[in-house]
Amino acid sequence: MSSFLNSIKVHVIAAYGDSKILPSVTVAQAILESARGTSELARNANNLFGIKGNYNGSSYSINTKEYLNGQWTTVKAEFKKYPSYRESILDHGSFFTSTPWRTQNYKNVLNATDYKSQARALQSSGYATDPQYANKLINLIESEGLATWDNDTKGNVNMSYKIINMWTPSSMFNVKAPYAMNPKYLTIHNTGNTASARNEISYMNSNWNQTSYHVAIDENEVVQAIPFNRNAWHAGDGQGQGNRASIGVEIARSMDNGYSGSMSERYLQGQENATLYSAHVLLQYGWGTDRLRQHWHWSRKDCPHKMRAHGYWDWFVRRVQQHMDAIKGGASSGVSKPTTTAPKANAQKASNGKYTVKKGDTLWGIATANKTTVDALKSLNNLKSATIQPGQTLTVKKVSTSRDRSTWGWHWSGTFTVTANEGVAVYAAGPGIKAKNLVDKASFLAKGTFVNFDHLFMIDGYWWIRFKYAAKGSSTAYFFAPIGRKLTGVGFATANKRKQLWGTVTKLNAKENKSGVTNWHVKEAVK
Repeated sequence: MSSFLNSIKVHVIAAYGDSKILPSVTVAQAILESARGTSELARNANNLFGIKGNYNGSSYSINTKEYLNGQWTTVKAEFKKYPSYRESILDHGSFFTSTPWRTQNYKNVLNATDYKSQARALQSSGYATDPQYANKLINLIESEGLATWDNDTKGNVNMSYKIINMWTPSSMFNVKAPYAMNPKYLTIHNTGNTASARNEISYMNSNWNQTSYHVAIDENEVVQAIPFNRNAWHAGDGQGQGNRASIGVEIARSMDNGYSGSMSERYLQGQENATLYSAHVLLQYGWGTDRLRQHWHWSRKDCPHKMRAHGYWDWFVRRVQQHMDAIKGGASSGVSKPTTTAPKANAQKASNGKYTVKKGDTLWGIATANKTTVDALKSLNNLKSATIQPGQTLTVKKVSTSRDRSTWGWHWSGTFTVTANEGVAVYAAGPGIKAKNLVDKASFLAKGTFVNFDHLFMIDGYWWIRFKYAAKGSSTAYFFAPIGRKLTGVGFATANKRKQLWGTVTKLNAKENKSGVTNWHVKEAVK
């Protein structure tokens, strides 16, 4: 199989789920209309199907021949300019149902169940002006053996996700994606909650925060919001290469079982889907796995946190390479269903509170075997990341769960104002990051909002506050939020002064016997 066909196969098959245009027909159209990716439109605009108009405001003008009034005529026209082949293929699929008129006009195309009837329906519906268009498609499908691609839609290839678009409105580009971008890297993230990929994108497109990313992936779907030729604010490095020259990919469901807890089945499937998708993006740009980056690389944020906690980054890179090798070799990309439970901890229990790291150990495995947490091990051993080396000696301490966590901490009070771009998650039960306690998918204190708190906790390596919502008429129940990491040797007041929290605290009252809030709804209403 040619490199051109290899580069578009997964996108053609994925598009079928929504478009109902058979892969054999789609790829035959791409071969015919783009001269196997060598046409001027394909080379300069990634337009494989000669679709006219503009794509998110981008177009490309050329002279083209059309069969009009019984003869071929040269006309100048504007054609859509796409960031990559993938967008061209998806746009081609959605073309047939993008308006009620098209849905009605192409109903015979959409209802066709074999390539011959679909090719003929395309011609009879007026899709192309060439009177030999259907015959040309059929001849290509049969000479190239493309009918086998249609079998891949019936389960012969384990495609574990479909690709959809939920575009960020161009009216929001001045906030979400203000700069043109020529990408150089692919940056991997974990989300900070349990929401689906669609919900992640919906939330991003519903607010005006300067936080954005190109793609979200879960166990079922790859959802793109921002085209790859625009930047996104996902790397935390300001105007650096992370935000200005890398594609941001978020793997959803990362807070299933808590921040550093076991990987859920659906998270594992989403992570596997991300490896296949990443492989196709790298091949699309002619890159190798050396272009993969963690969010941590750009700003030292512990992200992708689930992958880092479990020592999965090296596995992720190797898995992407396996997919790339399979695709380049012409094989169906081997998307395997991941295990239904998180990997077992191979590490052993510590002896006398000490553990010597062995080859293949991960910090998560050691923590699990010794009934503690990754964050506790990192704090106890002054580790800045989850990276460990064979022969390294770690101090291990078991985390007690016998106490009521809602009573830990100090009766300190104050006003917390959020400064983190991504906001702060809110939980309905006592401190300790657990997905089941997340209030709902939109349970975040947004940047710039404030709450008065009357209790401070240090749990699982984080500073927590207890509060009631600072809005009249809202719930009178207590809620809890992690507001920053507990750094070794750094107290709360110092962390606040150094701006190491995810916001700022004012009116801090550290007098145990005089703590309290006089009014939950007025800023800095603290005794």
